[in-house]
Amino acid sequence: MIIDLLHHSDHYSSLSPRIASGLAFLKDVDFGALKLGRNDIEGDSLYAMYQEYDTRAMEQGAWESHRAYADIQFIVEGEELIGYAPLTSMIVKDAYKTDGDYALYEGSGDFLHLRAGQFAIFWPQDVHMPGVAVTQPSAAKKVVVKVLL
Repeated sequence: MIIDLLHHSDHYSSLSPRIASGLAFLKDVDFGALKLGRNDIEGDSLYAMYQEYDTRAMEQGAWESHRAYADIQFIVEGEELIGYAPLTSMIVKDAYKTDGDYALYEGSGDFLHLRAGQFAIFWPQDVHMPGVAVTQPSAAKKVVVKVLL
């Protein structure tokens, strides 16, 4: 897992060409022109999911991981807590579903405070719980770039 400010994203371009392209997309895109939902960058290999939502109480969150894709989660507006735990510390609640590329878990982890302008990268071994309210539910805008591994 990586967390940083978008203006430091060049430090991570050597991780993979797709990670570099996903971070470049976030730096260059006009967020006002993005449509809600899926926005293709390189077809199924690299695409962005633009989301607007209200953050929720931690008890309403879900621990998740992915196998085929890494996530670059970027906060456009607002703030949220996002949980992190190593895959090996969690208990499988719902087994991996190829359609949707996710599994759900039970357990506990640490929560990071992400603000507008920050991103986090989650790999398959990084279980995460996005969209958690900092103190009370509030509006947030986020882009999740899905990076095929």
